[in-house]
Amino acid sequence: MRASEENTCTQEFVDYTMRAEIRFSSYVYFVKEISIFVYDAHRQLAGKSTLQVRKNQKKVKVCQFEIATDHVWEEGRYMVHIMCNGIYRWLAEINIGDECCDGGSYARAEMKNFSEYGAEKLFAEELRHKSWWTRLKSERVSTRLAGELVEKLYIQRCLVEDGACSQTPHMIVSGKKYDAIFFAMFILSAYVTDDNIKARFRLSLDDLIHGIVSLDELTVQIQTHKVVAMAITKAEYNDNLVSKLDELAGIINNGDFNNSTFIFYGETENIVDFRSNCKAIDELLGDANTFCTTDSETYADSVEDEDFKLFEETFEEYKSDCTPEIKEENVDNGMHAETELQKLIGLEKLKNGIHEARMQALFQKERRMLCLESLTDNRHHMLFMGGPGTGKTTVARLVGKMYHSMGLLSKGHTVETDRTKLLGKFIGHTEDNMKEIIEKARGGVLFIDEAYTLIDSGDDSNDFGKEVLNSLLTVLSEPNPDMIVILAGYEDKMMNLLKFNQGLKDRFPLCFRFEHYTKQELMEICHAILKERNFILTKEAERRIENIIEKAVAQRDRYFGNGRWIHNLIEHGVIKSMAKRVMSTPHNPYDSHLLCTIEESDVIDTELNYIGCSTVSIAPPRHIGFTA
Repeated sequence: MRASEENTCTQEFVDYTMRAEIRFSSYVYFVKEISIFVYDAHRQLAGKSTLQVRKNQKKVKVCQFEIATDHVWEEGRYMVHIMCNGIYRWLAEINIGDECCDGGSYARAEMKNFSEYGAEKLFAEELRHKSWWTRLKSERVSTRLAGELVEKLYIQRCLVEDGACSQTPHMIVSGKKYDAIFFAMFILSAYVTDDNIKARFRLSLDDLIHGIVSLDELTVQIQTHKVVAMAITKAEYNDNLVSKLDELAGIINNGDFNNSTFIFYGETENIVDFRSNCKAIDELLGDANTFCTTDSETYADSVEDEDFKLFEETFEEYKSDCTPEIKEENVDNGMHAETELQKLIGLEKLKNGIHEARMQALFQKERRMLCLESLTDNRHHMLFMGGPGTGKTTVARLVGKMYHSMGLLSKGHTVETDRTKLLGKFIGHTEDNMKEIIEKARGGVLFIDEAYTLIDSGDDSNDFGKEVLNSLLTVLSEPNPDMIVILAGYEDKMMNLLKFNQGLKDRFPLCFRFEHYTKQELMEICHAILKERNFILTKEAERRIENIIEKAVAQRDRYFGNGRWIHNLIEHGVIKSMAKRVMSTPHNPYDSHLLCTIEESDVIDTELNYIGCSTVSIAPPRHIGFTA
């Protein structure tokens, strides 16, 4: 295998490729398809490629692949899995050095029979597909620990299949405090429970010492949870504590409680003391059950100190070992949502506002945890004010994920709706609709777009929009609704809505404004759309689009579509014109440059046929109805 920055035989948009060649010692017959998967030292997919074999080619001896990625191939150890006709057949371990990364010589390795490596089979067919597996990319997990995890989980699986134990064996994790917490909670617990937080009970050694959790209560929790995660804190191991832990070991060994797996975790010093003083529990833990997160590959203490504040903020639920309810299954999604919010083009004031709202919510939550906050109100309803195409729906979805990661929403999903979906066909039907939608939105975000359309200028007592508002007021009045209601629309019309029902205004403490995009931001959105679709612009075409955007911004009114407008211009105008040009003349269907490059003529055609002589603004909506 050899890395290359050249794009030989690959698409124009590819940044880096790994050239791979498979040579079989003898012909392989009846091959329809061969796929190659390359994994880095953290066991994350680094690249993949598939070769379709021609129907008239009955045998194969040499296969060549171009594995394309958007990141640099770095030197190090890679694991290669090879699939033939949908079945894993071979594997190889490749060590790529500087000379390979520079596009020089090939790294060579002998292919081995895949069926002889059970741990790799478990990884390829099951582990790598799990939602929590990508968490191993964290700097808190060394490459050594990632590889060790696969091997030990395979050994544990074999013990269960051979009847040596009836459920996943009990495990113990040691290392730096937050590394141990991360690995125990985000990796091992997720593995045993399939990332289901409701299947896990958490306590600490201090809980047992001080009687916060009795052994009788723990026995009940063992019967109803797949994982019991126990934080091992510093303790004085007197006769009373050792006796209590011996009794705990007896409970764990009880054949009636075979459905639960214990995961002990803590700092190395505390784990050493725990195991040396509690022989009965130590006997339950073998080498395949023991994980140490401390590794020379992990970052230094100074780096850990630098990112401690960020870690504490992101995983703030774990700061207290006695916290009974932890929302961990979607923390990765919450971190990802914050990153996605910051990546959005423009909207700088909005981003700052969302960040400040989030910090205030976390601040109030921490005060409640310490019983410093007399107010139990946990409402975070929002108003999104702005024109179409400014990202309101996108931000609403991200809000759900972020507030879920903070432990303020139980699910974090978003239910999107509007007047047409809320209103019923007859009196009473609207109320039933609202009950159903509100229940669907529990635990997440209820996003109502164009909310101002719920009110009518007439004074019709049977106006169903008023029924919607009345149903909303019930939810908005709940101190802990486990839901965030977001109303969105034009600012002036939203203000009229708030005036229409005075009870609404006080129930939306957070208001965010979505500004029109500037011409520079619209051009940036244009480039992002084209990059995602694997198109490139000639300089002349780029200048032409810039002129269109400049004219559109100069002429826009309140109904201007912003991001939606530029999306439609590219998708339904420029790309459509390009397709017409390419497909109307004889061409090479394998010419990636032709199929990726947008010419100035495509933009000119768009101006004539898509934009035409009409204004680029969108006409305001008009009511359609009948009069007697």
